[in-house]
Amino acid sequence: MTPKILIVDDDPSAHFTLENLLFPEGYSLQFANDGADGLVQALLWQPDVILCDVMMPGMDGFEFCQHVRADENLTQVPVILVTALDDRQAKLSGLQAGADDFLTKPIDAVELRARLRTLTRLDRFRKLNEERLKLEEVHGRLLQAHEQLRLGEERFRTFVEQSVDGFFLTDEQGSVIEWNQALAQISGLEREQALGKPVWEIQVELTVPEKRPSPEELKAVTLELLGNGQHPLLSQVNDAELLTVRGERRFIQQTSFPIRTTQGYCLGAVVRDVTERRRAEEARRESDQRYHLLFQNMVQGVVFQDADGVIIQSNPAAERILGLTFDKMQGRTSIDPRWHSIHEDGSNFPGETHPAMVALQTGQTVHNTVMGVFNPQAESYCWININSVPPPRADDDDQGGGQGRRQTDRRRSPHQGRPKEAGLSARDGPGPGQREEGRPRHHQPHPLRRGHSLPQRGGAGAGGARPGGRPLR
Repeated sequence: MTPKILIVDDDPSAHFTLENLLFPEGYSLQFANDGADGLVQALLWQPDVILCDVMMPGMDGFEFCQHVRADENLTQVPVILVTALDDRQAKLSGLQAGADDFLTKPIDAVELRARLRTLTRLDRFRKLNEERLKLEEVHGRLLQAHEQLRLGEERFRTFVEQSVDGFFLTDEQGSVIEWNQALAQISGLEREQALGKPVWEIQVELTVPEKRPSPEELKAVTLELLGNGQHPLLSQVNDAELLTVRGERRFIQQTSFPIRTTQGYCLGAVVRDVTERRRAEEARRESDQRYHLLFQNMVQGVVFQDADGVIIQSNPAAERILGLTFDKMQGRTSIDPRWHSIHEDGSNFPGETHPAMVALQTGQTVHNTVMGVFNPQAESYCWININSVPPPRADDDDQGGGQGRRQTDRRRSPHQGRPKEAGLSARDGPGPGQREEGRPRHHQPHPLRRGHSLPQRGGAGAGGARPGGRPLR
């Protein structure tokens, strides 16, 4: 590369002389008439060496040299000061200003060429060294970026392989480039078998026969997606049924998403096996259906109440026993005076001693409590046998057939606020005051019918009744 020399001198004859000396040597020359113009030319041209006269009007050579050294874009450019002064003080001033060398007028051509060859060679070495340092810095940053990329890929690989969900990724042409172990277990298709295979072929292979799409249609949809990154089903959880390589049917939830690249889009997907959950849900639905069938057709009356003792559910047997439809029972509590609850001796049955209330306070099941209640439909009393059962203890709000406990009443016991259930049994036989097994006779209420007693506030009751039978034991 041709060395570039900037000549700064206010004397046009000096320009002519230096041009005749240096141009034949193959140097590229640029001229400036004063110090200010020289600084502008230096910044624009970036010379390899600057030749500057010391004695110039305005900005002299020493000041020019100071400006060059103060500019970060010029500070490394060698400067030769040309001066008619041949004294020691002038050279010291030049060195202090940042000059690299001196030439004394009249200029010796041989000396000038030798100085320029030395300085241009040193400047070339300096620039090569700077380039080397820059390359080393860039190389270091590249190594650091490569290491970060490697660590990121390693973390990604660990995440993908340790995930319990299946994961696959395609390239811009739709060929599989990632297929983790979880997806291999879900589908039965090993990673080595999936890699490099078009994703639409795998999807057709793993779809159940009755829902299997045509390969051509699925390929067209996939390629369109990879082209524009758009599809109505992208980024949504989609339910599907999978036919594994082993011939098993599995239920999955798949979320597909596009990944933008410089060549278009890749396709990624997360696949979750929900087979066991679906089976558990189906088993629960079947269990709920059996429970509902039993609840609706059992002979015993069953009533559920929430944490405040409010009736929230009852079965038909309870409605028959109590002589009330659910609409009329709903919202009542165990302290409602319309129940007219009594003991077998005809005395009042306080709500706080109701079996459901006791179960609520103690968390223990209460069995075989006999109570008389008023049946408004028959306009008479009937005997019921109550079994009050609290739900299992739990930290969360168990329903147990009713609402969970309120969190605002801190005065309640640990068992309080949990729904209870009570078994109700109607019995035919002597009423209050009638003699049974030596029991003294007291006042006689209305003829006995089926009925039910409710728990006190804060409890819940449910139960069953067996009309015309003895109290449950």
